[in-house]
Amino acid sequence: MKNHKAENRIHWNRNRFSLKEEINQKEKKMRPRYQSLLKGGLFLLALAVVCVFAFQATAQDDASTWYKIYYTKAQKIQALRIIKELGSRAPEYFPDEPYPYIVARISNEEAWAYYEQGFQVEEHSDYDPRHAASIIRSDRAVPGYTCYRTAAETIADMKKLAADHPGLVTLKDIGDSYLKTTGQGGEDIWKLELSKSNGIFKRGRLLVTGGVHAREYVGPELALRFAEYLVDNYGTNPDVTWILNYSIVEIIPLVNPDGRKMADGTTMQTDWRKNNHKHDNNNCGTVGSNHYGADLNRNFKYKWGESGVDWDVCAETYPGKSAVSEPETKAVRNVMLTYRDYNTSPTSPASTDARGLFIDLHSHGRLVLWPWGYGDALAPNNTQLQTLGRKLAFFNNHTPEKASGLYPASGTTDDDLYAEKGIPAYTFEMGTAFFQGCSAFESTIAPQNLKALVYAAKACFQPYKYPKGPDALNVALSGTNLTATINDTRYNNSNGSEPTQNITAAEYYIDQFPDPEWPLAKPYAMSATDGSFNSKTENVRATINTSGLAKGKHMIYVRGKDAGNNWGPVSAVFLTVN
Repeated sequence: MKNHKAENRIHWNRNRFSLKEEINQKEKKMRPRYQSLLKGGLFLLALAVVCVFAFQATAQDDASTWYKIYYTKAQKIQALRIIKELGSRAPEYFPDEPYPYIVARISNEEAWAYYEQGFQVEEHSDYDPRHAASIIRSDRAVPGYTCYRTAAETIADMKKLAADHPGLVTLKDIGDSYLKTTGQGGEDIWKLELSKSNGIFKRGRLLVTGGVHAREYVGPELALRFAEYLVDNYGTNPDVTWILNYSIVEIIPLVNPDGRKMADGTTMQTDWRKNNHKHDNNNCGTVGSNHYGADLNRNFKYKWGESGVDWDVCAETYPGKSAVSEPETKAVRNVMLTYRDYNTSPTSPASTDARGLFIDLHSHGRLVLWPWGYGDALAPNNTQLQTLGRKLAFFNNHTPEKASGLYPASGTTDDDLYAEKGIPAYTFEMGTAFFQGCSAFESTIAPQNLKALVYAAKACFQPYKYPKGPDALNVALSGTNLTATINDTRYNNSNGSEPTQNITAAEYYIDQFPDPEWPLAKPYAMSATDGSFNSKTENVRATINTSGLAKGKHMIYVRGKDAGNNWGPVSAVFLTVN
């Protein structure tokens, strides 16, 4: 491979004294809305993908400076690639500003390479990635970020949740971290298993993981909050209640506890990404893109080592010595392998009757990603994966796209499970920063992504089918009068449009969950409030006959069907018979 870094150094040196004149020439050609930025001392930069890969392993050094890299709507994909390839050197971005920008620590060489292609950059020398948001410090939380629990607090709260709700939550030790396997301390890797102990055979299964990458604070916190939300709302929220009655929700909030302890803010190693495996007593550093360990999201089996990795043992994307070499990977993969196999091979479509769904929580980029990530090839179930991806992205307002849309990466969690079992698998790249400010997390990221996870729990019974169908919304009872809205349009169409159809039917069930394997569940038809089913959103109604029902609380399930003969997932409401 050419030494692009050396070439760019020569180019920079040759042109550095004419930079101001070139800026003046380019300023005349720029649109008016950017001229004020240029007058403020900006110069033009851009991404050539090959250059970004060349700089991937560059360490933070004294020659690096913090910059704002501004981008236009047309440059959004390139901007996201900058974020991903610079890793810890691009800790935050601001997509909602009038002039969206990335905050990145880059050298003069990189600045010049970007400059020649067209991004705008402004020096941001007073930027502090650990205190970007005005967050009050707390003794109980990551220093500077009161909304995120440390590794120790996360584990303690998992144990308390299970102890306080023995009929609803089971805590399982699924393996050990690297340090624990070598007698250097370390932690158990814990899985929360949420399901009501009611003797009902469970038809749905959802697996959620967080904390694969140590410095990504949002994932573990959201995973644990999802567990707490389900527990807190069981018995009072009808949808949460039927989800836990009929499915198993498995949550591994902290896949990489050793790494997270490094990134918790109690040390100076907050950029830590990998696990804490010191390979061959190497002499790696302990910060940024130069630290020891293996990238767990490059260590899974499928297509291990083929793309998006760096074989420098100190690099952020070092995939380990072999596939599934790390104990953390083995622990998660052992859970994955307990899922039913719906796949004949990774090159053939999995059965559309597949049950189960997987979501791996990461940050950042505001993306919903699905296989394949290792390269440009489409997954055999790409159409169904795309539909569900657009549905999930409707709830969290992220951009839905195939995982390799940013850059190829092999040996990832989602590619591996889909290849092995044929189950739909996704990565959420949440938020806009590794060290996401608590204001944005509490007001937007957490509530939106919790909604996406709840939908995932509803869809996991038929994840290749339900997302094609309409949602049942606003299910309500007034006495015995049942009403709802059936809506077939709820997709995120920011990256292509999902086909939608008119509503053709709606129905409800009393105390019997509608499932293809339970044919005895009896449906009752609902009618369109306006008299006919002829639009993509319909208000529907019915009157429930309660004669013969026992006194007490009952569950009413509602669902709708569109013109493509697609039934959506159910939504529910409680009915009390006095």
